[in-house]
Amino acid sequence: GGEGGRAFAFERWPDHDPTLLEEVLEEAAEIGAAARKKMGGAPVIVGNDVHAGALSLARRAAMAAGVDGIIDFVQGDAADLTHPKLTEFTAAALERDGLTDSAEPVDLDDLGPTALRAEGGGVLVVS
Repeated sequence: GGEGGRAFAFERWPDHDPTLLEEVLEEAAEIGAAARKKMGGAPVIVGNDVHAGALSLARRAAMAAGVDGIIDFVQGDAADLTHPKLTEFTAAALERDGLTDSAEPVDLDDLGPTALRAEGGGVLVVS
């Protein structure tokens, strides 16, 4: 089974590689620890979607996984997303980069590991 004795359906897939999963989980833990150290605390996880139904599904999935208490769910367009932590980090990045206009691009890599979504639509900050 998974962590804490919990079993997950993907563990029964014919091509499931437990060694690879363990490596990925260890790498994720290292990334998370580095991000928490850099951020000075626990990361903020924001679940965002413009569609209420998608957000409802995400909330139910988070509840089933027992992580709903650590995620802020926000309905709206991700392009318009505001969150106190994002605002705080953006302001710090603007100051660090010597910028005064919040419309100027900010290097989100300094906030933690980032990856562009292959299909477009934004940036995923993983921490």
